[in-house]
Amino acid sequence: MGNVSVELLYKQMQAGHEELKAGLAALHADCQAIRQEQTNTTSKLEAMAQTLVGVQRDIRSLQREVTTLGVAVDGHTHRLGHMEKQLGVGGTPN
Repeated sequence: MGNVSVELLYKQMQAGHEELKAGLAALHADCQAIRQEQTNTTSKLEAMAQTLVGVQRDIRSLQREVTTLGVAVDGHTHRLGHMEKQLGVGGTPN
């Protein structure tokens, strides 16, 4: 190693340092891109979650309405059956 000049070693170290700086810059850019992708994905997931909550609320509302309609239909069927019985017409309601 006695034949290797200090200037040559310095240039090699400097070149290695520049390579490291370039690699770190690329890594930093990749990290920024990943962070942005995570932010975008999080926003999309939040929007989907809000949509699903709204759909769930709508389904519950529809279930209540169907139950209410079912009770009303049962009531009308019962009254219709009673009226048919009084009039002596029709069959036995379900």
